[in-house]
Amino acid sequence: MMLLTILLAINILSSQAGSTIYLRANQIGYLPDDAKIAVAFSSRNAGKEQYEIIDAAGQRVWGPVKLGANAGAWGNFSHHYRLDFSAFKKDGRAAYGPMPDSTYLEVCGGWHDAGDYLRYLLTSSNATARLLFSYRENRGKFRDEFNALGQKGANGIPDILDEARWGVEWMLKMHPAPDQLFHQVADDRDHSGWELPQEDISDYGWGPGSYRVVYYANGKPQGLGKYQNTSTGIANLAGRYAAAMAMAAQIWQNDGRDKNFAERCLQAAREVYTMGKKQPGCQEGTPCRAPYRYYENTWADDMEWGAAELFRVTSEKII
Repeated sequence: MMLLTILLAINILSSQAGSTIYLRANQIGYLPDDAKIAVAFSSRNAGKEQYEIIDAAGQRVWGPVKLGANAGAWGNFSHHYRLDFSAFKKDGRAAYGPMPDSTYLEVCGGWHDAGDYLRYLLTSSNATARLLFSYRENRGKFRDEFNALGQKGANGIPDILDEARWGVEWMLKMHPAPDQLFHQVADDRDHSGWELPQEDISDYGWGPGSYRVVYYANGKPQGLGKYQNTSTGIANLAGRYAAAMAMAAQIWQNDGRDKNFAERCLQAAREVYTMGKKQPGCQEGTPCRAPYRYYENTWADDMEWGAAELFRVTSEKII
């Protein structure tokens, strides 16, 4: 699971001189949907003070917000305050989309591509669809030995579906509106060296280890640096996206595991397939500093796959 590593510092905006305010927060990070709580300790009433969250570049990404009501004495301190920033989520900033460039977009999740932190709809949609296809065609042959976080212990769901849902949920985030589809998080600016997440030095203009660009699937040549791809449409992505989502809808509906989730997946399948019909052609991976990229020049087979899986679920002719 991806941690919100953007949380680098909580800054108290004090208007009073006097005793220090001490802070305690989770130094490992927070999962996107976790309750995100820090605690402030003080020997004086600091309820009117404000705090903010800043990133590695010193930019405010949350706040300012008041500390709020005193939660009482704690240890040697006569006052302590709960700082709740659970609504704060981040991952990237949009490019090439209908919204202004650098608009925040929450696309946490999914699988990293290789020895970097890039994520591609182009590859992830295929991987997700193949996991779902394997389960559907081989029901009863997959074990349940781990939970959805990959921790030892059964959770009543075959492990292959836990893994597939990780991909499906990220794909849903990459389709935030009926007529919108994003296809790539980050680019080859990530190829700045080998490092652990907490030592990330990749810089996309918002400071090392901070935000990454999220590319919108507009079906046109893209590239924010020296090099561009030769995209001609989005049907390759749309077809396999629709196939994966239609299979997810069928599996979660028929198994009775999560009918609301199944409905979301089916709706997304319909919407993105429609987008593909309007924009035939291939969306390629987007380069920046180097010429290489994921390249495709066929799309009809992807749309056929999407149509077949949608027909399997809905019995509707949509070509």
